[in-house]
Amino acid sequence: MDDCLGVPGGSALPGTACDDGDPNTTGETWDANCNCTGGLVDDCLGVPGGSALPGTACDDGDPNTTGETWDANCNCTGGLVDDCLGVPGGSALPGTTCDDGDINTVGDTWDANCNCVGIPAGSELVTLEITLDDQGSETTWEIRDETGTQVIQSGGPYADGQGGTVITETFPLVQTCYELVVLDAGGNGIADGGYTLYDSQSRRIITANGLFGSVSQTANGTDFCLPLSSQSLISSWCDRTDLVYANSTQIYASAQPGASGYQFWMFDPHGTYSRRVFSTTQSLRPTVLVTNPVPADLDLNVRVRALVGGNYTAFGQACVIRLNSGIGVAQMRDVVFNEGAATNFVLWPNPNRGEVIYLKLDGLGEEMQNITIDIHDMFGKRVFAQELDNRGDVFNHTIDLGSDLAPGLYLVNLRVNDMLFTQRMVRQ
Repeated sequence: MDDCLGVPGGSALPGTACDDGDPNTTGETWDANCNCTGGLVDDCLGVPGGSALPGTACDDGDPNTTGETWDANCNCTGGLVDDCLGVPGGSALPGTTCDDGDINTVGDTWDANCNCVGIPAGSELVTLEITLDDQGSETTWEIRDETGTQVIQSGGPYADGQGGTVITETFPLVQTCYELVVLDAGGNGIADGGYTLYDSQSRRIITANGLFGSVSQTANGTDFCLPLSSQSLISSWCDRTDLVYANSTQIYASAQPGASGYQFWMFDPHGTYSRRVFSTTQSLRPTVLVTNPVPADLDLNVRVRALVGGNYTAFGQACVIRLNSGIGVAQMRDVVFNEGAATNFVLWPNPNRGEVIYLKLDGLGEEMQNITIDIHDMFGKRVFAQELDNRGDVFNHTIDLGSDLAPGLYLVNLRVNDMLFTQRMVRQ
């Protein structure tokens, strides 16, 4: 009788071992029909008939290796990646220190492109974080020198349709004084967004919401100086937006050994308020100030410096406080600047120094409008009211408030039929 190989009396009988010549099978035997069959071989990942075979590409999970393949024993191995100096597996990786050979720079590190870069001596890296609204193309910013005349750094505009996206800009600044200006070409701030400027130690220099018109800039010139000190409000009083506008409310500075007093700087980063107050103790009652009183229902930055040996230290990091009046001013302040999709409300000059105020509202349509103008101070007191009729797409109007209006922040509200438009006005 022939066996499965056609050999009379041979041993290649059904059930005995054979070789089908396929490297991807194993355990082959002759079946009852003299077919040599077996099961698929597991690959290096244990998958029967899989493609992870010796000699094929793999990933060993080590960022310092490259060109990995499965070897004959199913080990995934590769060669070491060259570092920024060309050394396989070396330690000169992006983010690590290096020396750019320039004695006028400090803090040299390898960047993502393996360039060794540093910052000028006497400088520090600061970071500006901006949370955009959907109109990123309207947002730009500038760091100006302390005179406000020379732009040192700038950025933007950004992409539209990216509301909630956080843009991070990092750049060196020589340790002196500067102004930060954030601009919105649409005149309606950054809806549900804002910005924060940090020093090299991630301490906040300025932090702001997006509730401004065309320009966000602190009042009275210089915004900040570098470097910052460690002085601040104590942690339990930093970022308190739940404070009550009452004479009993106090804020507290951290203790500075040898200090004979502390200066509290309270300011609106959008430019409507700025005041520095000295206290011989670590505490301050903001609401008892009579001259240039602290506004209610407004997010204020607070920075502190200590008086030591007759000299002030540098100001420290910014904290946020809000003194809540409970009389509804905050609701007025938070009204969106433009409820009409194509309507634009412009008020100038702003800040105002007693000049006539010009109002312009366009995009209204051609029908008759009933327009009510109300101006309130930050305590909710109405200081001006007027009702007018207007027909046409544009409303132009002038208001003369006289010279008796006290300096401070005011809210100019225009109600057009069932739409409300609000702008802040600063009286200086």
